[in-house]
This record gives sequence, structure tokens and C-alpha cells, in this order.
Amino acid sequence: MGNSDRDKGMIKIEITQEELNILREFNNRYYSDVFERKFDPEEADKGDTRLSGTLGEWAIWKYDGRTLDDYTNYKFQNRLNKTDIILKNKRWDIKTKKTIKPAPWFNSSVEKKQHADAPGKIDGYIFCNVEHNLDIVYCVGFLEIEEFDKIKVSRNPGLDVEDSKGTAKVYKRPTACWDVRIEQEKDPVCLFEKPPTPITITTVKDKCVFCKRVGHCMLEAGRDSSQSCSYFLRGKQYSWL
Repeated sequence: MGNSDRDKGMIKIEITQEELNILREFNNRYYSDVFERKFDPEEADKGDTRLSGTLGEWAIWKYDGRTLDDYTNYKFQNRLNKTDIILKNKRWDIKTKKTIKPAPWFNSSVEKKQHADAPGKIDGYIFCNVEHNLDIVYCVGFLEIEEFDKIKVSRNPGLDVEDSKGTAKVYKRPTACWDVRIEQEKDPVCLFEKPPTPITITTVKDKCVFCKRVGHCMLEAGRDSSQSCSYFLRGKQYSWL
């Protein structure tokens, strides 16, 4: 699932320089297209806000094993669609903040005007933080809309100071937001868990790789030996009971 690892309940995803270069150009073209402006390659990225958001979205696609072409094609084909990715059959809006390496007490934010438009269009939020040098994204958690609404706290525009192990960074909050703390969010790894791949046994002569019996097995990887499966072999693949 990409070049990534776990870090105290977060997922760390590395962004390569090549990906960053491609996404910078994509970002300018995409927002020029969405807002019907003439594309100006010399125009500075509309801040790091839009670029950071793009990097957060791509990091989630990358961790899920999808390609950069998958991501950019989806974005162009779904302009102004609030759904950034579908995982576990749910529609997710990916929210990204540019900051220092996040700590559990840091806040994740959703603009109030965006949240007001969310019901019926998305099922929840995935929260990311991108480091200031833009080479690392942390997926810090996720929440469904209903859970977010139960714990969200109102914040007005202004300055926030986030401190992690003595390294303080002032974060400018440009608009009114709803906040939740990272430690209140769900473990993001749950979004990417895949069901185990069934084992295919093709002939009645094949032995089960677990119990070594021919034609019928009594074990599944990771299950107790008292549990049986449905591998009665007739040249087909059967699922576990």
C-alpha cells in the first residue's frame, strides 16, 4: 500500500518529488478548469491550502493502492463532487491541514459552510496532516458525519498554536470551523483492511494446506481448529462457513 508506515495510531505516507511536481501542475489546471479561469502556469498555487488538500487526497488514494492516473482522472470527471474517495462502500471527504507532525491533542477541522452542505452528499470525513515541506502526509483518523456532529466544537477565525515536543507552530484559521481532536477520531487503518483472499483448491487430489486432508479441510488460516470450512472439492472455489 505505497511507501508508508504506522506511527502511534496514524498512517504515514511519503510523497515523492515526482508526485509533488505532477500534482502542482494538476492542481493549477484543475482549479483553473473548475472555476473557469484561464490557466496561467506562472500563477502561484492558491496557496498551500489547495495544494495541501490535493496532497492529502492523493496520499489516501496511494495508500489504498491506486495510481496517480486513477486519482487525477477521477477528479476531472467529478468536478465539484464532494466525494474524494469511496472506501468501505462509503463516500469520504478528505480534509487536510498543513502543520507540523501531529500529536493526539491537535485538532482536525471542517469549515462550517462546507459541513452545512455535507448531509446527503458524503458519509464522513478522513482527516490528514501534511508537513510543511510537503513530503509527508499523516492520515490521522476518520469519522462518519453522525459521529462528527456529536463531538464537534465551534472555532472562530484566528490563530491557533500547536506544540509538539517543544516545536511550536502558529496555524492561521481563515474561517469559522468545526473541530475535533485527533485522539477522538477512529483508527484510519480500519478503512483499508481487506477481507482475506479465499484459497482456491482445484481438484479432489489437492491437500488442504492447513490440515493436509484430501478433499475436505477442517482449518482456516487464523481460525480455531474446532471450526470447519466448506471445501468439498469439485473443481470449484468455496468460501469459508
